[in-house]
Amino acid sequence: MLNQFTWIDYFIGICVAMVIYYLWLAIKYFRNDITHAILSKSDERFGSDLFEDEYQDVTEVRPASVMQDGTAILNTLDSDFEEIEFLIQKLKKVIADTSKSKPVKAEFKEYLRLVLKEYPSVKDSALRESVNELIVAETEKYGIVILSREEVDVLW
Repeated sequence: MLNQFTWIDYFIGICVAMVIYYLWLAIKYFRNDITHAILSKSDERFGSDLFEDEYQDVTEVRPASVMQDGTAILNTLDSDFEEIEFLIQKLKKVIADTSKSKPVKAEFKEYLRLVLKEYPSVKDSALRESVNELIVAETEKYGIVILSREEVDVLW
């Protein structure tokens, strides 16, 4: 039965199977990246600047009733979440890097204040307390300068 297939047929079959397999992997694990790349290429053709300012500060007007109901987190924009993710990554890196040099508390607080100043939209975000808790937890984890939540809140 296998004698009817030549080596060329075998290699063509293997190549087709590999292409199908890698396409499946790409779609499964890189779906968001692929759609973003396709959409950005199509936007360039039409001259749209849809993704050009992807991480630009976006403000959202929230009614007072929404803020009072405690649903402010649900109304936070996706760009706010992305910006918070960038802030969290930067804070973790900063704290880990400065833990090696054993900084003075005043210098460390000033450095954190400068990092937090780069993200003004997070200052008024509902997730500000979570960022504060992260800073306190990271400083305790590395044991460099122990900061309280109140001290971190003043840095904003």
